[in-house]
Amino acid sequence: MTERRILEGVTVIDFTRVIAGPYCTRMLADMGADIIKIDAIPEAGVVTRTAGSPGNNLGKRSIALDLKSAAGNQVARELIGGADVVVENFSPGVMDRLGLGYDDMRPDHPRLIFASISGFGQSGPHAHRRAYGATAHAEAGWLWVQQQAAKTEQPFAPGVTIADMAAGLSCFSGILAALYDRNATGNGQRVDVSLMDAQLSLLNEVAAAPLNEGTVDDWTPIRHPLHAAK
Repeated sequence: MTERRILEGVTVIDFTRVIAGPYCTRMLADMGADIIKIDAIPEAGVVTRTAGSPGNNLGKRSIALDLKSAAGNQVARELIGGADVVVENFSPGVMDRLGLGYDDMRPDHPRLIFASISGFGQSGPHAHRRAYGATAHAEAGWLWVQQQAAKTEQPFAPGVTIADMAAGLSCFSGILAALYDRNATGNGQRVDVSLMDAQLSLLNEVAAAPLNEGTVDDWTPIRHPLHAAK
């Protein structure tokens, strides 16, 4: 007998590409959600906007649409209308310009959960900035932490895109919380996740002193500055 997965019956329209968004929706698929991935019409040399990584697209259905065309946009609108969740990681404002943003969809679909992943959030002084994981690694201080621990002359990139994975996990947990809340209230909501916030959250207390006091603790490869005796 096949066990029922907890998100069976939940439909997700996936407008994401690259890593953070596809990783989030793959975890939703792992829990049984029906993921319909919206791929772009293939363009020569634009690999991140089409099928993407097979590993992050397991268990998903897909359709290729030109969202700027009237026909493609209408199909996307109809798919959203029948969905529980939308996940997108375009730059802030792109979905609004397509007429597919949260404020466009909410009046007719008040139960819709609309999740967005971006570099610096949907509002604020840096919302307009585009970013990949490497941007958050640098600006949040992750590269500095690695450099201090390894005692190298220059900072260096991590072997995996930590900020993307953290943002995907944050968005995944936010969607689960929003689904739980909808069961109680009947209302959907906006989930806003940024690469920068997700990366800072992993630094935890290591980031607290520089951000709040302007001080920097010494690091060694084998000793945490707060949890080990000096």
